[in-house]
Amino acid sequence: MGYPINRHPEFRYKTEFQSHEPEFDYLKSLEIEEKINKIRWCQTTNGALFLLSTNDKTIKYWKVQEKKVKKISEMNVDPSKPIGNGGIASSSNSSIGKQYLANGGDKYDLPRNDFSIPPGGFPSLRLPVVVTYDETSLMARCRRVYAHAHDYHINSISNN
Repeated sequence: MGYPINRHPEFRYKTEFQSHEPEFDYLKSLEIEEKINKIRWCQTTNGALFLLSTNDKTIKYWKVQEKKVKKISEMNVDPSKPIGNGGIASSSNSSIGKQYLANGGDKYDLPRNDFSIPPGGFPSLRLPVVVTYDETSLMARCRRVYAHAHDYHINSISNN
């Protein structure tokens, strides 16, 4: 069939993701490959893209949408900024007068409200700082899985 070149659709790269994992059918002792047999795009709503993907035994319904990029900008808290209530005296942990429970636990192991951060904070404490950028990227999220509903291989899918 000699179609002119300008009649073929132009495809542009959007995103990529792992749709299907390798599985094993224990009843038939068959390995189900992670290949994709068919992809069907569904109607869009709210700017999100929906698609159906299938391998030999499983159909998955995906939502692909733009999300703002979040990255970790630094891994430590700025030591010049005060953290918490650093000026309050810390609680004592002396073993005098401790009461033990029947299971061998210590009743003082329970969370208390009188805990405080030592003056100067915890210099070795590493906390991530997450920053949201103006950049967006497409993220795919599996919304529903239709698995092992039949004994036959899936050759095609339709969204009607």
